[in-house]
Amino acid sequence: MDVFSQYKIIFFLSSVLVITTIIGEFSRIETIKEGMGFGGLITMFIKLVICSGQFFIMIFRIILWLIQCAIMWIPLLIGWLLQYIICAFQKLINIPNCFLWYMLEIMGKVIYLPFRLTFYVLDLLLAGVDAGFSIQDIVNRVWWFIDDIDHMIYDSGAGFHILHYPNDVIKRCYSCKVGKFPKPPPFPMKSVTGFTKCIK
Repeated sequence: MDVFSQYKIIFFLSSVLVITTIIGEFSRIETIKEGMGFGGLITMFIKLVICSGQFFIMIFRIILWLIQCAIMWIPLLIGWLLQYIICAFQKLINIPNCFLWYMLEIMGKVIYLPFRLTFYVLDLLLAGVDAGFSIQDIVNRVWWFIDDIDHMIYDSGAGFHILHYPNDVIKRCYSCKVGKFPKPPPFPMKSVTGFTKCIK
């Protein structure tokens, strides 16, 4: 017996299993009774054929989706993961050179924490009286304005930042050129929902 014949037997047995399962589901759902009319039997048979066809279409589309993932998406995902691993390894190696900058940032966040908590409490109080504005939102806009000034000074040719770390520090200690997470191909959800609606 060749391999192709074995696949034909497996396909035939799978088809029989699916069809008998669907018949069992319909007999449970439609509650076939003794003396059911000929029209009811024909309707149930047509529904069975349609649902069987939808089942095989669903399986075919899921298999195509898996093949598409294996050929197109998984290599992109592996490349994206490798970029992250390389970046994490570089940042680990650079910890001794970046330790001072990390400590400065931690100290800045600790010093700013009481102000942040104060703004949070004031926003809770203002929300209680329906003031219509947020102090944290105003503070964020002030920081964005200062950030815009910083970028304007740097872009004008001054070559330094007043708010940010120097570019070489950002590149060495903070930034990583890792692309966006690769999106997998869209899952054929319509086929699945179509089949589940059919057997209900």
